[in-house]
Amino acid sequence: MRADRVQDERLARNVTEFRLAQKASKRDLESSRRNLLALDADHTLNTGGPRTKAEELIERHDHLRVDNTDLTPEKAAEQVVEAFELRKVLQH
Repeated sequence: MRADRVQDERLARNVTEFRLAQKASKRDLESSRRNLLALDADHTLNTGGPRTKAEELIERHDHLRVDNTDLTPEKAAEQVVEAFELRKVLQH
């Protein structure tokens, strides 16, 4: 997923009714937006762009990147189960 699409998705999720109900700090919409943009500018929150030290660390360990933007929680969980062969673990 491209960085700008990731940021767009984060900005959209940041103002959903559910998120605002759960996180009082997000209710000041302008402050929350500024904070999210500042974090994006200062930190690598998603890999896939220019190579980062985080990617070198991640590649040393079993991991899975799931773009859950258009997935239900069940579909995202299914990807995890399949990637790590958890059905075999659960069957034993």
